[in-house]
Amino acid sequence: AEIERLLEEYLVICLCGLPGMGRKTAVSMLLEKHPEVNPVYCYDRELRDLTALEKGKENVPNWYLIRKERVGYQPDGNEQYWEFIRNMSEGDRIFFAIDEPVRQQSLEFVWNGIMAVVMPETFRFSEAETCRYLKESKSRLSYREVQYMTGGWAGCIVMLVRLEKQLKDRWTARELCRRYEIRSYIQNEILD
Repeated sequence: AEIERLLEEYLVICLCGLPGMGRKTAVSMLLEKHPEVNPVYCYDRELRDLTALEKGKENVPNWYLIRKERVGYQPDGNEQYWEFIRNMSEGDRIFFAIDEPVRQQSLEFVWNGIMAVVMPETFRFSEAETCRYLKESKSRLSYREVQYMTGGWAGCIVMLVRLEKQLKDRWTARELCRRYEIRSYIQNEILD
């Protein structure tokens, strides 16, 4: 709901947080909710050289979903981003997912009101959202146990459902978390 609200106001959405928090889950859920949108998967360099615009469709909103570049990639400046934004159609949006703090040069977009930074806490499911997701996924896991074991981190919930579907035996959320070290990942990576 928070990301939906931000989409009305901002052209660029920056999703901050570590793997397992639910950034991809949030985008997937948004795309399911908005079938009118054309998802455009591209790299940052395709934004800067404007080739991502060629992948967009006319007369429909295009959401440019930026894939992570190889390690060590750093863009030179912001002028190319501004050029891309000026050439976007009405309704188009850009989504970045980052694992580190927002870079200094990107703060220009935050200060200018172009980019919203979605903080990690936004990706936590409430108990009701966890219940709904498990039902939609046809999972046999207890929503209360899943909520307790994952703390509501959407990416971890999705991982539990994927693990449950791969294994033939019936497992509880507690057993899956213990066996696949999900709780220790939450504690040592996400919370620390």
